[in-house]
Formats: sequence, C-alpha cells, structure tokens
Amino acid sequence: MVLSSEVKYDTRIKNFEDISPESVMFMLREIKEDIGRLDFSFTEFDLMMVLEVVEAGEYEIKGNSINTHIDLSSAKSVIVAYRESTEGGCKSCVNLKREMLDAQSATSVHIVGFLILILIHNP
Repeated sequence: MVLSSEVKYDTRIKNFEDISPESVMFMLREIKEDIGRLDFSFTEFDLMMVLEVVEAGEYEIKGNSINTHIDLSSAKSVIVAYRESTEGGCKSCVNLKREMLDAQSATSVHIVGFLILILIHNP
C-alpha cells in the first residue's frame, strides 16, 4: 500500500500589483528550492523546466511509501496574469499559439520569450 499526500504551494504574490519580473523570478526560484527539499532531483532543473512544471499546475513526487502531489495552481495563475496583463509582460508572446514549437528544443517559443524577458530584467 502506498500513502499519498496533497501539498499546495501558496505564492507570496497576493495582489496583482505585486506581479513584476523580479517577483516572478523569485517565485520560480522559491518553487525550485521548496520542491527540491522533497525531491532532490528537482534542484537539477533549470528555470525553464521549473516554469514548465508551474505551467502544468502540478508536480508529482513518487516515493517508496508516500507519493506527494503538489498543487501549483496559484503559481500558474501568477504566470498567466504576468503574461496577459502586466506592463512588464511579454505583449508579443500573449498572442502566440502554444503549438508554435522551436524545432531545436521542442520548447514553446512563448516560454522561451517569457524567460528571456525575465532574465533580461533580472540578470
């Protein structure tokens, strides 16, 4: 028998006004660190991979005796709000379709553009 645990990530970003390139980058780093405490392999993820996990809205850690499901929906909503509404958001990315893939990395151009924007603002 395997036990399961439900965990919810609550972002520190509570107000729309608090969403900025810096706060989003901090949130992604915080998620990487927090999940990394439960799943050491997660510390190996780069921020692009962390962003992809956040966009999925959940992360599952399969343990020997306990499986942990992490709900990342609050972080996902921050990413959506940042892209669609903030002044610092990537306005040209908002209208891109998720189906447009970068042939080399098989990663959405939308995600790549978003991370580049964040990294430029917070080297």
